[in-house]
Amino acid sequence: MRTVLRFLVPILLLCLPIMATDPIYGVWRMREDPQNPAMKRQEMKVEEVAGGTKFSFVVMAKSKFSYFYVTRLDGEAVDAIMKKKPFSKVRVKKISPVAYETTVTDLTTEQHYTTTISKDGKTLTNEGTGQANGQPLVVHVVFDRVQ
Repeated sequence: MRTVLRFLVPILLLCLPIMATDPIYGVWRMREDPQNPAMKRQEMKVEEVAGGTKFSFVVMAKSKFSYFYVTRLDGEAVDAIMKKKPFSKVRVKKISPVAYETTVTDLTTEQHYTTTISKDGKTLTNEGTGQANGQPLVVHVVFDRVQ
């Protein structure tokens, strides 16, 4: 019995960091959306960094652009940065092990949505509402895990 425990305990200790990893970490690719043909492609990379969680985006619409923000997932507003300048405020709050509430605001847009990760960890869905230039919009974006 002691021999089994001697080998089992180190293996379990090695697994703890894997089990503790937030399921949102990874690279996600947006599925094509027939209701939004202007958005050709979007990739999101979520990683742990000093000071919190970094969300990096590469968006292919009419032109390619990228931006990022770092949050503690506590609901505090942080700047989204594009071309080394803040362009938007983002609030992300973790509300369960697989769900997050997000609010994005800038000069013309406000979005409120919930991000949910599937039980198998392969799909991430953003659902909510917002408005752009005073017009209501529905947020429904689905991402598949790439890494």
